[in-house]
Amino acid sequence: MIVWVLIAGLSLLPYLAVSQYYDDYDDDSDERFLSANDSTTTFGPGGASGDPVTWFGSHRTEFLLPYDQHSVLLQTPDIVVYALPFPGKGDDQWIGHVSVVSNTGDLIVEAAIRKNLLDFDRTKIEPHTIETMDVIVGPKSSPSRIVELPTHDDQIDHPEGYITQFARISTSLSSRGADCLKERHKPCRECIIVIGKYAKLAIQSSSAIEYFGESDAGIDLSHLDVEIFDMVETESFSGIMPEIWGFSAMSNSTRAMIKSHTVVELALNSSTAVVKSNTSEDLQVKAASEVKAASEISI
Repeated sequence: MIVWVLIAGLSLLPYLAVSQYYDDYDDDSDERFLSANDSTTTFGPGGASGDPVTWFGSHRTEFLLPYDQHSVLLQTPDIVVYALPFPGKGDDQWIGHVSVVSNTGDLIVEAAIRKNLLDFDRTKIEPHTIETMDVIVGPKSSPSRIVELPTHDDQIDHPEGYITQFARISTSLSSRGADCLKERHKPCRECIIVIGKYAKLAIQSSSAIEYFGESDAGIDLSHLDVEIFDMVETESFSGIMPEIWGFSAMSNSTRAMIKSHTVVELALNSSTAVVKSNTSEDLQVKAASEVKAASEISI
């Protein structure tokens, strides 16, 4: 089961699930890259509010997270995913910090979007540097700050059995393809993949260029997206997202976060849920319709 948790934005690429990316790596740098299978579709900039929106099946729900606490997006029997938003323009909201801990409370990984990306200059950093996120991995008894992107065949093994992997997404915050490494002032997007027993998740850096174009605001409002996939035993899940998706009973606190709930014309697969911004959502519907139409024609 793939659940798409994309809060406040997508990149210039159509945002495909990690399971729809293929692994590649750079022969020179020996780094893992995630490249979209469909590298031809691009989305132009458009204005919209950044209110988080989640889809599940044909149900669309807008909601807002509190700013004064790390909210539990998802809790499975073995991991807990926390998120902390930051404000954008008006009512816009973006995720700036995500942490994943085990069911014993031990740190697996913590990521925060960097806030100085407008000053990024590739000539002033070492090769293989993580460019868009500050990352700490557990366990909490001996936490480690990850500065260099691990190579494509490396993984970090947590004492409790969790696996963490790293990759660059083969687009910069502006340009497409592996050419991101050739962009002096535009960092590459990056991805952290955490593998648990009941779900896998990807924490991805993304820009806001789709809202503000090639402007300072597009880079300044860079943020984190979270994608959850390969879920099993979802009846045991709790947290804000499972309550909104209907996996568990909705609490009063989650109900208070909801701004609106509607049924959309284009229903997603029953095993897929999406959380993203309004404009990104509309673009994804359009892209999904085009992909569906193309597949029907090819058949």
